[in-house]
Amino acid sequence: MTENLIKRYLLEKSYESGQYDNSVNFREIFFQNDLLEKINSGQFNFDENEFKKWLDGYKNLRNFFGEFLISNGYLLPDEKLIELSESESVSSIKNLKVNKKIILAQAGEGCFAKPFNGSLEGHLIINGIYDNQLIYLVKNVSVGSFTIGYCGDKDSLYTKRVIEYYRNLKKFLNLIVNIDQVDVKEKTIKKNKIMILDYRK
Repeated sequence: MTENLIKRYLLEKSYESGQYDNSVNFREIFFQNDLLEKINSGQFNFDENEFKKWLDGYKNLRNFFGEFLISNGYLLPDEKLIELSESESVSSIKNLKVNKKIILAQAGEGCFAKPFNGSLEGHLIINGIYDNQLIYLVKNVSVGSFTIGYCGDKDSLYTKRVIEYYRNLKKFLNLIVNIDQVDVKEKTIKKNKIMILDYRK
């Protein structure tokens, strides 16, 4: 278990229970950190069995996202892949035998931690919302391409929040790429809601 995954679980659970109100922008990361601190100090109860059950479902969704990208031609043979993820264990591309790099990041909108400073040349993959995500996108478009979006339970309040984020992100993309080169796909497959923004020069 990594702290990033526990924080991601706490954030999603807080959305589902109505405990978290996203009316104040860029507060998600502070909120998660505060909850984890309360768990560590014994002020807040943490059900490890419930977390493990959530984690199994989360891994399945991440795998589904990766399989969707492959089967729909978003990933090209022999290209370098770079993915933002809470942990390598939940990477959407971990099972692919390709040239890949995983950048570990905390879920949540904002720019708080020191961003990864290495090359982002390659095809950037993001499944969710992560700290420093916009920095990585801006750096990536000059040297690479991206497939970003989300896959989650269609009835989840957190999924609705992330899908709305990506709908709004399209407006921001106008500032950094030719929006006509961005393929947008929004689809529901059984219980899963998927949204994709895909860019190639």
